[in-house]
Amino acid sequence: MALSNRHNLDQYFALVQSLDIRRIFAAITGLIFVALYFVASIPALGGSGFFQSYITSFRFLANPAVMVEEGYKKFGKEGIFRAPTPINWIVVLSPEQHQRESKGPNGHLLSFDAANANNSSGEYLLGPGVFRYPYHLSVIRGPMIKNTEWLEEMRNEINVTCEELIPLSSQWKAITVLPTVRTLAARALHRIMFADPDLYRNRSFIQVMTDISVEHINSIYKFMFLPNFIKPVAVPLITSLPRMRKKAYAFLGPKIEERLKGNLTDKQDDLISHFIEAVEDQHRNAPSLFIRILQLNTAVIHGISETAFIILMELAARQEYIQPMREEIEEIVLQHGWSKTALSLMGKLESFMMETIRVNSPHPLNSPRKALTDYVLPNGICIPKGSMVSVVESARHNDEAVYPNAKQFDGLRFYNNNRLAVKSGTQPRTFTSITPDFIVFGLGPQAW
Repeated sequence: MALSNRHNLDQYFALVQSLDIRRIFAAITGLIFVALYFVASIPALGGSGFFQSYITSFRFLANPAVMVEEGYKKFGKEGIFRAPTPINWIVVLSPEQHQRESKGPNGHLLSFDAANANNSSGEYLLGPGVFRYPYHLSVIRGPMIKNTEWLEEMRNEINVTCEELIPLSSQWKAITVLPTVRTLAARALHRIMFADPDLYRNRSFIQVMTDISVEHINSIYKFMFLPNFIKPVAVPLITSLPRMRKKAYAFLGPKIEERLKGNLTDKQDDLISHFIEAVEDQHRNAPSLFIRILQLNTAVIHGISETAFIILMELAARQEYIQPMREEIEEIVLQHGWSKTALSLMGKLESFMMETIRVNSPHPLNSPRKALTDYVLPNGICIPKGSMVSVVESARHNDEAVYPNAKQFDGLRFYNNNRLAVKSGTQPRTFTSITPDFIVFGLGPQAW
């Protein structure tokens, strides 16, 4: 019935052209009620009444992990429910359901790019076109992750940075972990972004880039639940990003202009060269390239530093794992050097990292999507156009049926499970596995 109502809407509004203003108002009201009817067919956390859902939305903002776990238990592991925010509902699917829909013939109608643009407010915080023309993503998914020479260059830069920031000493020295890891991530990224040591070893430049990544993430959270019509006005009022972008452009703008003019005698094997090759003529300008560098800068520095911080804190608390992992690393590096092959063989290290992320799941929800049209699930439930869709992460990672003794930290859990998987001929799990039981990088073809 809901679908037939939706299909009749075109005829309903066709009549509006010949009606007076009162009936136009009635048409608008009808649209609102139909939209509410669609979303009302999905069970809600905390109730779906106007005041009840609004109160629940602040509970959700205050402690989303607890509320998502409530929904996960209440509506079942294959269930679907919706969680309220101050401005919209988030439709939450089970990991299996999300993966099936993402891989299905209409999976493209649940768009990660549209959800990312919506959630990150990139058009307002970075600049227009950053999501509409994502030419830089082909470089990130291609040369950036496949270039083994860049891996060696980043490792060398990390070594140099560690010698500067964490010099060997016979005495104890206090290290502030998060800023240190951010600097390591920034130096490694910009080592391959511009093959110019005057830039990536410039302390002022690295400080600007780490500061801008922190402010960018903080601004995303501030803007996440603001209506779009308010965001342009809010930018100069509640974020320092415009001022910080000017500082960053003072460093990067001239470098980008120089590359665009072809002033360098030899082509540099770095990311900016690949960006320039990938960009179409209408976007081949310094501001366009600059905002894409900023987007990558935030993603890399934030992603690496937050993950490394959690892992280092767990390692400091669980020092019994240090020696077994060190022995494994030394043996593998002796045989294979520091290579992608060597990294793939470090099973104990990878297991400790995976268990750390599982136990400390950073996101109650993950793998965001936005419905580009009314999307009908196999059970007949319709997700209205424009709805935000997500998948349970932290509750799944703490499900006893999936991970026995889920509340207990076992740094070799995945290592031991993978050994059994190899013996039985099944696929072992890795840190970058895209599975319904380990959702750090999302699900489906549009996973991170």
